[in-house]
Amino acid sequence: MKELENELVKWVFIIVAPILLVGILVNLPILQDETPPESTESRQVKPDARILFTLDRLNQEGKEAFNIADYPTALKKWEQGLNLARQAKNQRYIGTFIGNLGNVHLKLGNYPKALDYLKQSLAIHQAIGYKRGQGAVLTSIGVVYNNLGDYPKALDYHQHALKIKKAIGNRRGQGADLTNIGNVHQNLGDYSKALDYYQQALAIDKALGDKNGQRAYLGNIGVVYTKLGDYPKALDYSQQALAIRQAIGDKRGEGAALTNIGVVYQNLGEYQKAKNAFQDSSH
Repeated sequence: MKELENELVKWVFIIVAPILLVGILVNLPILQDETPPESTESRQVKPDARILFTLDRLNQEGKEAFNIADYPTALKKWEQGLNLARQAKNQRYIGTFIGNLGNVHLKLGNYPKALDYLKQSLAIHQAIGYKRGQGAVLTSIGVVYNNLGDYPKALDYHQHALKIKKAIGNRRGQGADLTNIGNVHQNLGDYSKALDYYQQALAIDKALGDKNGQRAYLGNIGVVYTKLGDYPKALDYSQQALAIRQAIGDKRGEGAALTNIGVVYQNLGEYQKAKNAFQDSSH
């Protein structure tokens, strides 16, 4: 047993608690399919369908690159889109592309630049009354402040985003903000509040049948129970998260869940199970 303990020391024991960026992208619908709120934008001359098609294509191509962490391509596509949107004087797209450029810099850790872009985007969405865009950008700004360790500002922005998403009926977005608020409380060491927000988010995604959200929320709940020393609950939630990640083919997330399970087994003194979990997580 002592030899196995010594061998486990070779592993880096990290509890993986991802800070969720769900909803960080503004996924703009084709504008002719949606009647915008009464705003200054509604008094502008509308660009023709070809420009709208190109704007939407560039937005989507940038999003696809962003989702696979191809940030140079995402920057290129969204910068092209921003230039075209400015030529067309389309404020909603200008706000969207600026916000998404901010999200790239957020992912790259360029937080001052991210905040600059995101706050520009927020001002535009507020000026034209585009609530969905405001909610998404507020969430991103909250994530930046959380990453910077400015937890009061992070909570303020996430709570503001949550209020907007409740008002417009964006249930999936509410789950994301509840989770982000939980993440801030976890960083503050207030685990009871973190659990409350994670459970609220989990309930929403279960009602929506959203497996993507559930896998992350279950994992976060498992992490909090590990920190609290409630290992049976930590194991239960971490294994639920693993099952979902395996079912949907999320290999990266599967490794994170296995790492968390290994940490629990290590704390329980079940060193062979811990070793197996850590080994499986590296495959």
